[in-house]
Amino acid sequence: MTEPRHTAPDLGLSRQTKRRIKRLGDELDVLLGADRNFFERRPDRSYRIRRCFRQEIEINQLMSPEMRKPLPGLTWFTLVRQIAPGARLRIFIQGPPDAETDLPEAAVEELWNAKAAAMPKVRDYESKIETAIREHRP
Repeated sequence: MTEPRHTAPDLGLSRQTKRRIKRLGDELDVLLGADRNFFERRPDRSYRIRRCFRQEIEINQLMSPEMRKPLPGLTWFTLVRQIAPGARLRIFIQGPPDAETDLPEAAVEELWNAKAAAMPKVRDYESKIETAIREHRP
């Protein structure tokens, strides 16, 4: 299954910003293999937390003003939910720089659900992906 490449959506961004997002996205595609590898090595897991990659932060800063900087004393983390192999969503959260990322599945799922509850788009994406997977299973 081929995973989608990152492209810059048309948000009224300058051509230069779109090119920067494309370059960062190409770099990020390689790094996101770490998420794929995590879930391949742990088939019993559907959730993961890790520190954000620099490329994720920069892309989000270019596209979303609320990602400009974390609150003082905090840093960005990525919550990853694998809905099915090759189908993953990410949510970005802030936390203390020394926060533990080797958390049990239930703890990461709880973090995901708490954050996703306030993000209707995430719940919509989850639903659409789950529906598409069900409809395309033999």
